[in-house]
Amino acid sequence: MKLRSKIVLLMTLGLLGVGFVVRYRMVNRNYHRQTVKEVIVKQGELVKDKTVHFKILSAETKLTATEAFASVRISVNQIGPGNYGFKHDYPYYDENMWFNIPYGYYSVAKGAEKPHGGLLNMAEMERPGTRMIVMNFRTPIDNYRGRNGTSRFSFLVPQDSNQFIKYSYLLNFES
Repeated sequence: MKLRSKIVLLMTLGLLGVGFVVRYRMVNRNYHRQTVKEVIVKQGELVKDKTVHFKILSAETKLTATEAFASVRISVNQIGPGNYGFKHDYPYYDENMWFNIPYGYYSVAKGAEKPHGGLLNMAEMERPGTRMIVMNFRTPIDNYRGRNGTSRFSFLVPQDSNQFIKYSYLLNFES
């Protein structure tokens, strides 16, 4: 009886192993490595991506005793379907913009602001045409001091098949 129990146990484990491999392959068959290519852009340079055209108009930076502040003015024209926030047909590009502190922390804004104040609402972002927006970022000074590279404003733009281009504008903080 012991030999029979061992054979049944081995067969059960073998079937579970085969089932695991089959299920693993089914779940991961459409997975592709997400790769990100970083492109450094300059102020005033018009970036023409497949789905969005934008230009960094200006950037202001400031360090205080308690925080690092960056305010970036951008001209944005969403010309194709947006897939921001890792969601299909999601046009809210401000979710893919952040104050990037390499090898440290990052900071997101409360949303895209209009040049003369007030948040840009979702309906305004969905309308075709060029928008002037301001992205304001704040982070505690210790987050900024922990950096291991030049701080930047980054805009992650989705491409085809889980590919991304991270457009970055280097920020100049003078103490």
